[in-house]
Amino acid sequence: MRLPKLALLLSGVMMTLTANAEEPRLYIRSLFDIEYAFCAIKTNGVLGLDNRNSARQGRGFGTSSTAAMLFLENGENEISLELGALGWFDKKATSVSERAQFNPQAGCKLELTAMRGSNNEILSAIEVGIGKDGLPEAKVPADEQKFKTISGPVVKQKILAEQVVRGHKDDEYFNLYKYPSKMEVYRFSRQVKVSGLPEWPWAKAAPYSDTPEQRKGLEQAYLQIWRSMDNKDLATLRKQLKLSLAAWAWSTGETEESIFVDRDMVSDIHNSQFKMIPINWQDYDVQIMNKGRMVRLINKSDPSFSPLAYYTNDDGSMSINFIAPIFSLINGEFVLVI
Repeated sequence: MRLPKLALLLSGVMMTLTANAEEPRLYIRSLFDIEYAFCAIKTNGVLGLDNRNSARQGRGFGTSSTAAMLFLENGENEISLELGALGWFDKKATSVSERAQFNPQAGCKLELTAMRGSNNEILSAIEVGIGKDGLPEAKVPADEQKFKTISGPVVKQKILAEQVVRGHKDDEYFNLYKYPSKMEVYRFSRQVKVSGLPEWPWAKAAPYSDTPEQRKGLEQAYLQIWRSMDNKDLATLRKQLKLSLAAWAWSTGETEESIFVDRDMVSDIHNSQFKMIPINWQDYDVQIMNKGRMVRLINKSDPSFSPLAYYTNDDGSMSINFIAPIFSLINGEFVLVI
């Protein structure tokens, strides 16, 4: 019997992920600590976490970690952080120079950390503080000499933060101050070589260049998942999320089923007022990451918002929830990988 292309792909992936199951499993995470600033933590251009909500409230703190290994491959990679002043989130009418002024105690530290069994090791790090000129600057980590064996120098750039346009998301749920207009951030990045990771499906994906044909294929991939959610077809959703569930299971030590049932989407689908929001493709831009091998659609009014959005009743009031997957072009088809 001839297996469908997706089934063949999944069987190959599972073999790859379980080949060295007898050895203590390697986990790599990005640990970070943020103080008095906005900071976004990225791995090969893919956002892991940021402290946007804390920054919007004027605090600018955050301590956590991200599953960086999901976006890393054996060989050369990039880790980065983007630092912005809290003034950009101030609702008061102030000048650009005032908004861009950093708290002298502001800073962000990122540590790429490997964990195998009971052994933990910091592979590389980026530490940023505020210099005498009031601007962010890279600090020299205590173990920099060790980091240099697998890491390149820290590169600093001043860039425009993500910008939004009103009118592509229900106005009731649009927040003008979530993505401040003309906000600038300082990007600090460095190259890092890693090894011992499984070969993720996306590693051999074809690069996405946003041709009309590719965009149509990507939209169709979203539409297939949208229909499964609209039909409340959990069995089909499991199959569509298979690669993503396998990756998350590997990176966390959990089972695929536990990860699936823990998703808010699964419980929300059973909500009596669950309703998918129709997709207007004109509301979305494409976001290309990881050398073109990862891609997703982001809302022009809120980059965190996805075409796979729905209404649900949360404690007596209607709210919007969504899932925001990442796709890769594998064997001519767009497949959900994260």
